[in-house]
Amino acid sequence: MPDSLLRPTPHSGRSVSISRAAEILGVNQATVRQWSDTGKVRVYTTPGGHRRFFEADLLQLTTSRAVPAQSRALTAVLLASGNQYEALVRRCVVGSSWFSAFDDLARRKFRILGSSMLTLVSTYLTANRRERERCLAEGREVAMEYGAEAARLGLSLPEATEAFLLFRTPVLEGLNRWLRKGSPTPREADELHRRVSQFMDQVLLSMAGAHEACQATRSVETH
Repeated sequence: MPDSLLRPTPHSGRSVSISRAAEILGVNQATVRQWSDTGKVRVYTTPGGHRRFFEADLLQLTTSRAVPAQSRALTAVLLASGNQYEALVRRCVVGSSWFSAFDDLARRKFRILGSSMLTLVSTYLTANRRERERCLAEGREVAMEYGAEAARLGLSLPEATEAFLLFRTPVLEGLNRWLRKGSPTPREADELHRRVSQFMDQVLLSMAGAHEACQATRSVETH
């Protein structure tokens, strides 16, 4: 029987929504859907057509994924900057007309996307080439989801870019704090800064492309 037709049993444990599954796994919802379609994650569909995931399966998957110790340490530093990030956002959005477009649901969604991006960028900085390619591909998917959502909320491309770039500052500051503690060589520090710039630039381009595509589609639908 396909995983999509599974139903919870007394031994299945607690089930969660796709948004919560994305939070637990540290990836975006598109990746969760892909993993469920390929059988990597068990899933069942409710009568209303919503995907549900077993929390125990998700937690087991997070512990089995090969994440370098350096990446876990850097992720911890970046996630610890959450309060700083929130403060930065509050300072930057004062007087920004685009911020009013973010309702509670949209803000929660962007927080989930941000958390996924933090995990991906920290792994990208410390992983091998193959793992970096995977992280960058998933980062592009997260950014595309962000760009499409920003367009749906009515943000222009400059506004969406401004909001997206708010994410860059805490990441760079967190990386610098981590580097100061680790005392890397100048060459190692330069390489990590090169990688974070490469990651950010690529996901920004993906965000912009998805935003423009979404706007073009909406324009055609309204004419």
